[in-house]
Amino acid sequence: MKIRNIICIVICILLIGFLKIHAQNKPLRFISYNIYQGMRLDITSEKSLFSFWVKTVNPDVLALEEVTNFTQKSIEKLAMSYGHSYAVLLKEDGFKYPVALTSKFPIIDAHKVTDNMDRGFIMAQVGTYHVVVLHLSPFTVAQRNREADIVIETIKAYPHCYKWLIMGDFNALSPRDSLNYLDGKLLDAYKKSDLKYESHNNIPAGSLDYCVIGKFLNAGFIDALYYKNKNEDLSSRPTKTNPNAVQSRIDYVFVSKNMAKKILYTKTIKDDFTNHYSDHYPVLVEFK
Repeated sequence: MKIRNIICIVICILLIGFLKIHAQNKPLRFISYNIYQGMRLDITSEKSLFSFWVKTVNPDVLALEEVTNFTQKSIEKLAMSYGHSYAVLLKEDGFKYPVALTSKFPIIDAHKVTDNMDRGFIMAQVGTYHVVVLHLSPFTVAQRNREADIVIETIKAYPHCYKWLIMGDFNALSPRDSLNYLDGKLLDAYKKSDLKYESHNNIPAGSLDYCVIGKFLNAGFIDALYYKNKNEDLSSRPTKTNPNAVQSRIDYVFVSKNMAKKILYTKTIKDDFTNHYSDHYPVLVEFK
């Protein structure tokens, strides 16, 4: 009897060890998604369509932009509906386009930055990862450049932190996509926008600007989507939601260099839900 009990105990210990190893080897999935004014196109009770979609794609960490009309309590409730026990909202009290971060794992040491920012960012730790969720200004190149400097200098203030993800809507073009815009359609769209809105100045030099994304690349961060999918369509603006939009990419996940080789999979998620419910496509990055 004692021998049988000992054997059972040994089997249980081995099984627990196996499950721990399996859990440690499970890929971690991060998604960034601009949900278009608090997912206003999902008119279901408590955003049940959005919640169902999140369950389907099953991110471990979800960065959200344009989390309009939410409070800390309501974003916590929404996150719980799709299996995330933790959530942080940048700001409530009528703040029009806040960002948010939700996660299956505890979100700790969260910092919320709105000073000198049009929309702001959250910087927080999830496990051993340091995550920045941002939404840069859509109005002027000059403002985006200032905001990019703030984000990068904030990260530099934490030299002891090594594993970084910078996720969100950058409202900026990458020099690595420049060949996609040679037909002039995107430049014409920016010209029309700048003429229509006095607050807009997105082509101050009369040409497409790549400086903002260049700052992150020059700071040593890796464009995760481009790193794994150089030859694929990386555009992040659905034409079904924006019939007059010109295809471009302004949503990114950047990672620190030490994380590049751990990237298993990246994707711009284009499906029946994302084609219709936002004017942005979400970006997915999965790590070993």
